[in-house]
Amino acid sequence: MNPVGEFCGIKAKPLGTLEFGQVKRMLRKMASPTFDDLAETFNLVFGVSKHQLLRAWVTDFFYASNWISQSLMKIVENENKVLGGDIDPAFLEAGIERLTPLKELPILFDIGRQFGKDPEEIERWKYNKVFAIQAEGKIVGDIQKEYQRIKTKSA
Repeated sequence: MNPVGEFCGIKAKPLGTLEFGQVKRMLRKMASPTFDDLAETFNLVFGVSKHQLLRAWVTDFFYASNWISQSLMKIVENENKVLGGDIDPAFLEAGIERLTPLKELPILFDIGRQFGKDPEEIERWKYNKVFAIQAEGKIVGDIQKEYQRIKTKSA
């Protein structure tokens, strides 16, 4: 079924306009959702109650859930494309993988320090804003790294 960004006549909120924490929790929960996870997601994206979800046509549900799935996949693909890349072997040797269980906390702490804000406040910022800050930091870091490589090579 083709994805449709509408459910029971209600247009979907673009996921990038939701809070960063909401999107990250949605990504984790939708990997293996329970009915409550689906109800919470439909409430965030379409503003519908559990009762409305239960009374809707099955086809509307599948069109909308496919839209949510597709939108979440686009977010993951975009994050991998923009924020991904080769990990410095020195970071791997130092144990960077130990941060993995912390999920998005390192991002929240880093941006919180950068802006003098509590990580919980950063978690409530729009997803697109936090992603843009991460992307800018990644790009600037890559440029600085390349600049240092060029300077070292030419010296």
